[in-house]
Amino acid sequence: MSLNYGVIVPHPPIMVPSVGGREGIGPIEKTVNSMLKISRKIAEIKPDLIITISPHGLIMPDSISVRVPHSGVVSGSLAEFGDENVGLEKKIDRKFIENLINHCAGSGIKLVGTDDEYLDHGVIAPMSYIDAAMSNDYKIVTLNITLGGLEHHYNFGKILRGVCEADDRKIVFVASGDLSHCLTKKAPVEYNAEGPKFDKKLVEYLQKGETARIIYMDPFWLDEVAECGLRSIVTMMGAMDKKSADCNILSYEGPYGVGYLVAEYEM
Repeated sequence: MSLNYGVIVPHPPIMVPSVGGREGIGPIEKTVNSMLKISRKIAEIKPDLIITISPHGLIMPDSISVRVPHSGVVSGSLAEFGDENVGLEKKIDRKFIENLINHCAGSGIKLVGTDDEYLDHGVIAPMSYIDAAMSNDYKIVTLNITLGGLEHHYNFGKILRGVCEADDRKIVFVASGDLSHCLTKKAPVEYNAEGPKFDKKLVEYLQKGETARIIYMDPFWLDEVAECGLRSIVTMMGAMDKKSADCNILSYEGPYGVGYLVAEYEM
């Protein structure tokens, strides 16, 4: 059945109610409501497999990495952000991972398996919403971006799509990433007027399906805007290419100086 649904999600731990509290999640109500909405949709699909990609795991210079621990289980929590009870523990899909690695091998895309059980907050924060809504069991494949370029990630997304299309199960893809981290003077990175411009352009290009204008953004400009999610997003774009799936923007906001985007690709 290939990819049934794809979502672009932010990953601030503050959006998790037990971490942010009422005061923390209040200013990002749009984000929270959108996360609840996509989580309900994923629960209705009852996926057999959820694939994630995050910019906060093990990052290699020229290789995308995927967790393949000997134990066959990955896990993590938000303990470092104040709540060790918010976490996830899931079995990996070793057969799918091996198949994906084999498909990448002859394509010039390096995909490296790592003996890493630990899930970073880029996975845990959004998956805490999704997993809470689920009523069925599922396996997980957790990818990490590389420092390679955007086109590299787009091409990897196309390979991922091909592997999913050959699979007869229901699969959901979750691209985790925040936009600019320099939107305001209270942002975690020093304010830069290019940050808001980047977020506005990215949302506009996603809505219009202008793939090339995103993939070929000026890398020097991208350094200025201090984003962390674009490689995850471009991987999603590659995975959804030619699937007649438009990007539906559910919400965007940045009250903490970081851009939080929630969007979906429906089949």
